[in-house]
Amino acid sequence: DTRFGARGQIALLAYELGPLTPNETSSVTLYWQRMSAESIDTSFRAFIHVARDEADQARVGSQDAMPVRDLFPTTCWQQGVVVKDARQVPVAKDAQPGRYPVFVGLYDPVGGARPPTFASLPARELHGSILLPEPAVVR
Repeated sequence: DTRFGARGQIALLAYELGPLTPNETSSVTLYWQRMSAESIDTSFRAFIHVARDEADQARVGSQDAMPVRDLFPTTCWQQGVVVKDARQVPVAKDAQPGRYPVFVGLYDPVGGARPPTFASLPARELHGSILLPEPAVVR
């Protein structure tokens, strides 16, 4: 269970990571759901960080945008509807083969604040985002 918002209004239900190759883009799909009847007043942007380590200070790949290619703001989501958010994440040309932690989160583009984040194992909350339980693999 992974939730975003003070009252857990948005859940990250699942994700799919495609293979990562240096100097190419990789497919990542996030599955979101508005959990509460309460409206969402912020049009959050979502981010994916493929980080060099759990400090999330340097990255081998990242992407951020409003969900669904900037076409489906969180303010328009209906309760219970699953939102399939397919993305392309560019991978750095100098990314070395290995396993890299992946962070997913939301933020308000006005001011950059991240909503409160909650996670149940095997995922966990770290740096105001969700650290996915499976690392990305660069080949």
